[in-house]
Amino acid sequence: MISRRDFLGRAATGLAWMGLASSVEGLGGLLSDAGAADRGSGEVVVTILHTNDVHSRIDPFPERSGRNAGLGGAARRATLIKRIR
Repeated sequence: MISRRDFLGRAATGLAWMGLASSVEGLGGLLSDAGAADRGSGEVVVTILHTNDVHSRIDPFPERSGRNAGLGGAARRATLIKRIR
């Protein structure tokens, strides 16, 4: 019999993969139709941005923090959002 911990771990992994697959599929559809708005068809391009698990990282990681050095922070996120707009 599978333990509760193993079951929950497998279920979470499966749900994560399903979410990733549906996101990629949805992005594929958006990207393939991205030029439609430029053709004057009356269609609107919608970009959905999502932020998760901020963990109070208002400032970027310190430069000496290993692989995440200089990454993250609210200012970096704001810059990225402005660039996408």
